[in-house]
Amino acid sequence: MEAKRVAAIFSEIAAKQAPIKDLEKLEYQTNGERIVFSTNAVPILHGEGSSKVTRGVDKDITSASRCRTSSYCCDECIRTFNTIQDMIMIMDRDSDYPGT
Repeated sequence: MEAKRVAAIFSEIAAKQAPIKDLEKLEYQTNGERIVFSTNAVPILHGEGSSKVTRGVDKDITSASRCRTSSYCCDECIRTFNTIQDMIMIMDRDSDYPGT
């Protein structure tokens, strides 16, 4: 289901030869752990302006995604996370966030 959702979005963007900006996608590791990635990419245009390749990067945003959907975070926290470029989260092995 997720693969079809992402493929449809990607196909639409690729048809327009537009950059991909913060496309969130869900993937699962072999151990079943849920990982959320944000994809950013640009088409590489050749010759007459046709796109043959898309060059980009995936960023693991699992922690930020969990926080956005968790009752642990308040609206102010979410607004803060949405305005920062980079962040460091401290997590322990027993809990998503220390003190919870």
